[in-house]
Amino acid sequence: MEDIWLSIEESMNLLSCSRSTIYRKINKGILKYRYVKGQGGKCGNNLQILLSSLPTAAQDKYFNDKAEKKNQDYWDILKKYSGKEREKADFKLRAVREYHYSKQPVDDFLKQFNENYNVNVTRSQLFRWQKKEKEGGFENLIDLRGKHNGQHSTIPEEAWDFFKSLYLNQNQRSVQICYDYTKRHFDIPIPSVHAFRRRLKTIPKNVLIYYREGEKAFNDKCIPDMQRDIESIQSNEIWCSDHHRLDVFTKDATGKKITRMWLTIFQDVRSSKIVAALCRDAEPNATAVKMCLKEGIKKFGIPQYVYFDNGKDYRSKYFDKDFPLSLVEQLGIKTMYAQPYHGQSKICERTFRTLIERFAKMFPTYTGKDAKNRPEKMRISNEEILKQAPDKDLFINLLYNWIEEFNNTPSKGKGCQGKTPNKVYYENLYNKVVLQDEGVLNILCGTFEERVINKNGINFKNRLYTHSELIKHMGERVIINYSPENMDRLNVFDKDVNAICVAVPKVITPYRATTEEDWKKAGREKKKARKAIAAFKPVREKEEIELIAAYQIEEKQYKDSIAEVAAVTDENVIPKINPVMSSNNQVLTGSDSPKRNMEYTNLFMEKWKNEAMGG
Repeated sequence: MEDIWLSIEESMNLLSCSRSTIYRKINKGILKYRYVKGQGGKCGNNLQILLSSLPTAAQDKYFNDKAEKKNQDYWDILKKYSGKEREKADFKLRAVREYHYSKQPVDDFLKQFNENYNVNVTRSQLFRWQKKEKEGGFENLIDLRGKHNGQHSTIPEEAWDFFKSLYLNQNQRSVQICYDYTKRHFDIPIPSVHAFRRRLKTIPKNVLIYYREGEKAFNDKCIPDMQRDIESIQSNEIWCSDHHRLDVFTKDATGKKITRMWLTIFQDVRSSKIVAALCRDAEPNATAVKMCLKEGIKKFGIPQYVYFDNGKDYRSKYFDKDFPLSLVEQLGIKTMYAQPYHGQSKICERTFRTLIERFAKMFPTYTGKDAKNRPEKMRISNEEILKQAPDKDLFINLLYNWIEEFNNTPSKGKGCQGKTPNKVYYENLYNKVVLQDEGVLNILCGTFEERVINKNGINFKNRLYTHSELIKHMGERVIINYSPENMDRLNVFDKDVNAICVAVPKVITPYRATTEEDWKKAGREKKKARKAIAAFKPVREKEEIELIAAYQIEEKQYKDSIAEVAAVTDENVIPKINPVMSSNNQVLTGSDSPKRNMEYTNLFMEKWKNEAMGG
């Protein structure tokens, strides 16, 4: 066997001794040594120790360590390849080794080998395997043809990093464009675009989605849906809410324009029952959420939790525990919020998908969620669409009827097990908490603002609201509260939230109660009118209340039908009492009379006369 020479450091490790001990053993003649010329630019001679002169235990340790390292290196090599690849390479190695030890002529060996293993190895194959094994060992026998991954890629790393910086971008550049720029950027040889396409396959799909489509797409497509043990909760324990813009063109209230309605719903998580729905021709906001929740509470009681989106309408002060007059604070409702940008974490998203398939697509004016998805037959002028569009009120009635049908249709969804949402809801409704004084709900679902009472009353939305009780609080800052469905009544409270009166405007429209949306539409009309002033100066700019009245006339002339709402009663009712707000509601109800409102003007007329005379 060829002699093995070790460095001083290797000898020290094997003998577990110091350098001086090695020199002492050399001087005593125990260890054999030699000097070799320095290599790698080192000057002088290097001392080496003969392995066979070391004790037997040290020699065994050397060979064991070497074998262990070889085995580890061998395993590190093997684990890089699949079991099928290793199996094929092992078969080639077996053929080479058996031929080596057989000492037979190659033709005789191949005949016997092919019969034993039921294969058809040729002379050229055997000699090729033999050559590969001699040159590179077992790993060289592994067949990598057709296998292109990051490890065996011929793409220079700096070129790959540059390519990735271009490709993993939300601009979603094509592979070819990124390749062209990469090839132009480097002077070194760059493989073909196919090499880059193959290596892109080694990047996980979720990584590609995150960098090329954004965080929302990653959350929607890659993060699993929020899992809930639905069967462990009760009906009215959690209500979920969301908005949806309906994919159907309808006529507006006047019948002169097309519009797409917005739907706001509250849905019971346990049963998937839609407990409240509000469809209207206006952008969703906190008002829509309050109006919808109020209807749900009136019909089905107060939920323990409401599960909201992260939109600003759900983050308003009316759903904030820190606002003392918030709906959730006064009714003891707890709030939960969905994971940001993860719509799938709410059951409402699944309901909206069902709504699109089973309801929206049944209308001839179904338009898809955006212009890109609009059916070809709907790529026509608005005038043509208007001829086919259903009336607003008719559409809303059909939608509410569909919701009733949805609640009474057997569902295979989780927690329903083939039962209807209505049936599951009532089977799991153990207690229903209701607000004893419904007037309190109307106040809490209204809008709160601060105003100052002047000598004319309360100026709000360019209208003067009056009442005889306001004279006692002239100059004071008060809290006004109004329902978005009827802004012809202002509930007035002092700073300590004690009820004062219900103030009414001097000017009202004769057709119906003025709503918050009426004011918004009138405001938009005034903006349009002011833009035209530069070209055509109007004789007189109309007030909002005149614009509202004109719009209500058109609406009244066009309106065909009025939706009917059915009342629902339940058992196991638990009354919820809010004594402070109930007391305030009684005061407001008592003050809301035409006679008392008329007294206001007379009292202030007398006060103005006294002031004018110096009294």
